[in-house]
Amino acid sequence: MKRIQSILIATLTGCALSVSSCSNEDETLQTSNDKKAPLEIDVNISQTRSIIYGTNLPEECDFGIFAIKGNGNEALTYGYNNRVTYVDGNCTLNNKIYLTEDIDVPIYAYYPYREECNLHSIPIETASQTDYLYGYSANSDNQLTYVKASNPKAKILFKHGLSRITFNIKKAENNTKEYNLSSVGVSGVPTHAYLNVMDGGSILDPSEESDIAIESNITISQTNSSVDLLAIPMNMDEKTVTLKLSFGNQDEAIVTIPQTNWQSGQQYTYNVLIKEGQLQISEAVITAWNNTNQTGIEVGDNNYAGATIGDIYYSDNTYSSSSNINPYKTPIGIVFALTDEKDGDINRTLRHSEHGRIIALQDISEDRYAWSTESNDVTELYNYTATSGVETTKINAQGMIVQWDINKDQAWGDFNGQANTSKICTEAYPAAYACYTYQTEGRTAGSWYLPASGELKLLELLYNAKIIYNVSNDWFTAAGGIYWSSTERGIENAVSWDSSEPYQIPGNNKKTTLPVRAASTF
Repeated sequence: MKRIQSILIATLTGCALSVSSCSNEDETLQTSNDKKAPLEIDVNISQTRSIIYGTNLPEECDFGIFAIKGNGNEALTYGYNNRVTYVDGNCTLNNKIYLTEDIDVPIYAYYPYREECNLHSIPIETASQTDYLYGYSANSDNQLTYVKASNPKAKILFKHGLSRITFNIKKAENNTKEYNLSSVGVSGVPTHAYLNVMDGGSILDPSEESDIAIESNITISQTNSSVDLLAIPMNMDEKTVTLKLSFGNQDEAIVTIPQTNWQSGQQYTYNVLIKEGQLQISEAVITAWNNTNQTGIEVGDNNYAGATIGDIYYSDNTYSSSSNINPYKTPIGIVFALTDEKDGDINRTLRHSEHGRIIALQDISEDRYAWSTESNDVTELYNYTATSGVETTKINAQGMIVQWDINKDQAWGDFNGQANTSKICTEAYPAAYACYTYQTEGRTAGSWYLPASGELKLLELLYNAKIIYNVSNDWFTAAGGIYWSSTERGIENAVSWDSSEPYQIPGNNKKTTLPVRAASTF
């Protein structure tokens, strides 16, 4: 069985982020060497550009962080290339990171996120004109700081990884010719390299010299028109770097740029004068980009996002997005519903929660089980009617139930599988008993239950909406055929779930043998 990496999703507001722990027990900050505390991070972006302008990251972007043990290269658990998503002013951090008191941890960061990279070599290029950023946990003097259990809050200072090159272009006062600038190009510069986040944004393995071209549509006048481009830092000593201006009438003008040492985080402004028949360019005016800290909004415990529908659940009571894989975790289920508290009712409005319900990754066994060995009415169970007809429960793309108009007597309305199983968890009720005695790594007998008909229908809807579809075919076996639920109809019949018949939950004789799939809560 393959195993999947566990990632806790936490929510940020206004560029501040925090990593929370999740447990079934009350959690308080512990500072002894054998206790762990959640890492908290404030992320501060200042004067970033694509070129990013302002103090916020672009909408719907991702960045990554690294939590490193001391001065070495080894990351904390889930502290390696932890992905963070920024949407509508909120950030979602996809890893649950714990700090201990005996390890000092620096935090490093970079933008934009890449799935394949390492702390010492973030691939960068100039064709997209991406404003690459690198950052680290810093104090008020912008010096590297460390976090640990007793001091878990880190403030990240981002800096620019590239050089910003600005050309202020105008024509001479006695130049009466009209110029429509269509592109600005720089030749003789590297276009690919690697950014070393841990070493102050140093540039590694720059490519051979090539061209950068920026499209434009500017009518040049006798006042300055500015064009920005981003370049990989380089020293022009003994190199020839040229500026080429192209105009709509296919005319071109080329001039050699004065030798300059382009460094990361610096802006180099050149004044370019167009005279008839030639270009004139000044020495660079060098100014630093300001990377001062901005005020962040701290995220409190109530804002931690927790699990989401479709997450993988692990034997150590953690969970992750299915897009992050770690061979050191054992998956035991998939989150199919969220609740406000452990063992609580399903809350259809939740998008994230620390509590919910999971469905097992496979059937309990290849065996089939009767619902009951005898025909009798379980007086403690409500008798539901079978369900058929139009679809009344709908799932949106985020896995939220957006419609729940179900008659209370219909089997679709029974989401009480755990309570049902507690009343029929004896050998006289083989299907429920098999689920109740089911054991997996990290979960003992009594932790699992036979899901109710409404829970199985919800699972079907989520599967058909591809929210839990093909998470990993090699270990998740999709339900197929007719399965028992813990929902009762009466003396002779209980409610089964037919995955091949949309919108129908039929009744079946209790002595009929059918497969079962267990569920559990967290």
